[in-house]
Amino acid sequence: MANEIDTMQALAKALDALDDEGARLRVITWAASKYAPSVGVAKGKGGGEEAPGEDFADFPSLFDATDPKTDANKALVAAYWHQTSQGQSDLDSLTLNTALKNMGHGVGNITDALTGQMKKKPALILQVGKSGKAKQGRKKYRVTSAGVKAVQAMIKSAHEVGNEEDA
Repeated sequence: MANEIDTMQALAKALDALDDEGARLRVITWAASKYAPSVGVAKGKGGGEEAPGEDFADFPSLFDATDPKTDANKALVAAYWHQTSQGQSDLDSLTLNTALKNMGHGVGNITDALTGQMKKKPALILQVGKSGKAKQGRKKYRVTSAGVKAVQAMIKSAHEVGNEEDA
């Protein structure tokens, strides 16, 4: 019993040394998959059944699975990937559009695409910060729970279409 408590204290100290929530999540997820694979930890969920979208090896795989048609949905899928799979808590438009451009799906005005997702009810994206006073200041965004559900619905919808074609 004392050994378990000592290990927990050492683990807590090691995790406290990480200043990024995403880094802590990746370490915990790695440890759970290595030492307790039967637990079935879902990334970002704390346990239980794995959520749709958590098993994609890379962003292009997720993008292909969701097949977003509009610039707003492309931006949402990119934001979802960086937040849930990469553990980034605050997202910037440059990072998101660069990921899209690298696949040949860049968005003409990424800020407008993200703003469109912010104006939906419920909002799928939130602006959580801005640096600089100018209109062009660097903005920070975060995917809302409604945004996560929207991307997961895209994955589910595309998966169901794929299953119908296989039948």
